[in-house]
Amino acid sequence: MDTDAFLKLSQDLTQVDKLDADFAAAMLEAYETAGKGDAVAALVNGQGNDDLANDIVGKWYSGTSPNPDSEQVVTYTDAQMWYAMTYTKPMGYCGGGVGYWADVPEI
Repeated sequence: MDTDAFLKLSQDLTQVDKLDADFAAAMLEAYETAGKGDAVAALVNGQGNDDLANDIVGKWYSGTSPNPDSEQVVTYTDAQMWYAMTYTKPMGYCGGGVGYWADVPEI
């Protein structure tokens, strides 16, 4: 399985067109390391696995590695949760230039 196929699967599952290819590569490698590469490939080929599909979506939103032996954050500022929660931003991440917070937010 290649990263492009996993990225396409991820786009289909999350319904998000612009997903990060580097994060996709890291996630795919982690699934393969965890022994789930064949299951991911089967999912790409149309064999349903709701638990795995939900796990993939969850990892895109949380930004964490799917490898249970290596729980780590793979991406923080690019995790999909920040795009879903437009009213906030990652802690420690600047939301704009100096004094940006003084302007009333657009709703």
